[in-house]
Amino acid sequence: MFGLIIGLLLLLIFGIYEFQKCKISRKKVPMIIHINGTRGKSSVTRLIAAGLRAGGKKTIAKTTGSAPALIYEDGSETPIIRHHGANIKEQIKIIKFAAKKQIDILVLECMAVTPEYQWVTEHEIVRSNIGIITNSRMDHLDVMGPGLKNVTRSLCNTIPKHGVLFTAEKKVFPIIQKEAKKVHCEIIQSEDSGISNEDMKGFSYIEHKENVALSLKVCEHFGIDKKTALEGMYTAQLDIGAMEIYLNKSKDTELHFVHAFAANDPESTEFVINSVKELYPHTHAVAIVLSTRADRIFRSKQLIRMLKEVDYDHLYLIGEQTNTIYSYALSNKLDKNKITNCGWITGLKLTNCVVKLPAKEILMLGIGNIGGNGGAIVNYYSEEMIMKIFVGNLPKDVEKKSLKALLSDYGNVKAVNILTYKINGESRAYAFVDMPKKEAWKAITALDNKEYFGNVLSVHQARFRNHDRRGPDRHGGRRKTDLPEIKSN
Repeated sequence: MFGLIIGLLLLLIFGIYEFQKCKISRKKVPMIIHINGTRGKSSVTRLIAAGLRAGGKKTIAKTTGSAPALIYEDGSETPIIRHHGANIKEQIKIIKFAAKKQIDILVLECMAVTPEYQWVTEHEIVRSNIGIITNSRMDHLDVMGPGLKNVTRSLCNTIPKHGVLFTAEKKVFPIIQKEAKKVHCEIIQSEDSGISNEDMKGFSYIEHKENVALSLKVCEHFGIDKKTALEGMYTAQLDIGAMEIYLNKSKDTELHFVHAFAANDPESTEFVINSVKELYPHTHAVAIVLSTRADRIFRSKQLIRMLKEVDYDHLYLIGEQTNTIYSYALSNKLDKNKITNCGWITGLKLTNCVVKLPAKEILMLGIGNIGGNGGAIVNYYSEEMIMKIFVGNLPKDVEKKSLKALLSDYGNVKAVNILTYKINGESRAYAFVDMPKKEAWKAITALDNKEYFGNVLSVHQARFRNHDRRGPDRHGGRRKTDLPEIKSN
């Protein structure tokens, strides 16, 4: 018993010591931005950090979503490896690291989900100067619910005392405003009406105006103008949760598959569908693929009700208990002639179903549950569909035939499009190349940073850019960084 008491006492002393060290480290970080919300936290973290870097602020950021990462002052990043799962103590280590680097600003995505942990993270560990609540949606209801008001009040646990709070939320803004007033926090609401389609063309992936407007508002707070901040944001590395688009070309049909399963509540899903349709205005048909799970039938029913407000050409029901969802769709007056009840289906069979639509170019959006059949479909498209890669720093007189021969060593080259440009009066060339995904990654791994006719190549995955001025193949991208790991317990 005596030994147990001594052990507990030592543990308490160690805890107090670590807490005091954290407080000392926190004092050495002049500014911390703490980002919370239901949707878009990781994206907003990256956007704000990129905008601040462009404005000359020495900034470190840390995301904590599907693939947690530490983003350095130069925009490079390294994955955070968790051997024992996510733990809010991780934020303490990041604050200590930031203190040693003598930075201007640390941007942290909130790790906590339960209301109690959210409060502890903000008021005992992070103690931010600026808080962000991206939005409030009906999610994590098991720990933050049961309703939207409860979720919102839970998110408000990270509002900084005597600080400044930025939010893009509109529906429950009065609740956030009331909670901010309790802790003497100034609140600033962003509006996406000032973000034009032209502003969005610079992003190499599908970003949301709401996220951009919120991030620009924060950068403006630090005296960084819109043009400078946007230029920085355009260079930000894609977050793993951002929507991927895969292209499948056959003799008669061009199929664009959009993996939009991450937006799994009705409001976010509808927003995503409309955003993607806006980016692809010239597609001839829109196909919605709704993936259902037996233990998430309520979510599928929510999405069926949402689809009553969406314009689409055909709906494909896949996964578990699709008969139930099919009956529910009919009871909600969805057009029977525009629904196919597929049940559990392979990616190949689904593709064969979709390409029967009378259209040469089809936009296909996967929504609902990523688990089960949804995950299998994503795996199929991510492996089998065509990926476009960027090959930069080519000799100005490079020939398509020789470049195709180089890439053919790694797989089947479907198409090569070479473009030229001038920089400081010097002509240069780059290319976009279509290859099956597995083979494309082989080419990227083998050729990036390799010498080719005296030039060191830059080879990486390309990503969609709407109305890109650089040529008919409207794609751009950035390198997949390969940095040392920072371990976190």
